[in-house]
Amino acid sequence: MDHSIYPTANGPVESGREQKQFLHVCPNLIHIGKQVRTFIEDDGFGNLVASIHEQGLLEPVLLAMNGGDYILVAGERRVRACLKLGLESIPTFVIGRDLSSDEILFIQLSENLQRDGLNPIDEGKAYFMYLSKKLGSENIRYITNRIVLYDRRRKDMSERDVKAISTIELISGKTARSIQNLLKLLNLDAQMQSAIIQKNITVSQGYILSTNIDHPNIDKIFQSLLQNPKITNKKLREYFIEDDLGKKSEPISLYSKLRSIRRSIEKSGLQSKTEASQILNEIELIRQFVGRNE
Repeated sequence: MDHSIYPTANGPVESGREQKQFLHVCPNLIHIGKQVRTFIEDDGFGNLVASIHEQGLLEPVLLAMNGGDYILVAGERRVRACLKLGLESIPTFVIGRDLSSDEILFIQLSENLQRDGLNPIDEGKAYFMYLSKKLGSENIRYITNRIVLYDRRRKDMSERDVKAISTIELISGKTARSIQNLLKLLNLDAQMQSAIIQKNITVSQGYILSTNIDHPNIDKIFQSLLQNPKITNKKLREYFIEDDLGKKSEPISLYSKLRSIRRSIEKSGLQSKTEASQILNEIELIRQFVGRNE
């Protein structure tokens, strides 16, 4: 039984209540669009093409309708394999009502998160696709900061933001903290993300790298990790408080941290008046504390 959770006017419901129609559809008519999973034309894809050529497409892809168009929800690799083979029609399940783009995104997210083999980077991208649209920002740090606030002071957040993050928790079965960690992996560069996908480094090592993304020696530490992937998490953390992977560095001063925050604001800006107000409140608290200790 399919237990995916789909949205309705009254909130999420199980997909068993959504009617699906079995249809044969020309793959050229299917709009693939932006998908949760990263498509790579690797050996596995070549094997899939050979399998479909030999046996046909055994597992129908899932489609939704939007304005009369067929929108792919799940099954990108299968559709691309069928396109490569030049098939005229393929088996599909089509959700039996016209859906909004928000509903399609929701269903796409829930369908893919419940499939096996979703790597941590694509899982983080899935959360980002949904939350960036719902929270109105494509700034990963802003989104992760909203999740931190959700975890600590939910009452200070808008109903829209609380609903978006709680929905992700519901779909994924993960805590807000786990979702935040997966999103932080997207701050890593392409080589680091690829190392996680290819399992050259562990996800927990990726978390440590993402926590220290602004460290001046992160590239050197990453290369050292590739050469010796059995480095313990404890040792990896120690590298980030050492210079040249051995010599202890001086602790970063509070002044330097504040300057780093200022440069970040100058570079990325603020996402809302609410965030600006929160920052000003924290600055005022710091000013009062420093004033008492002069």
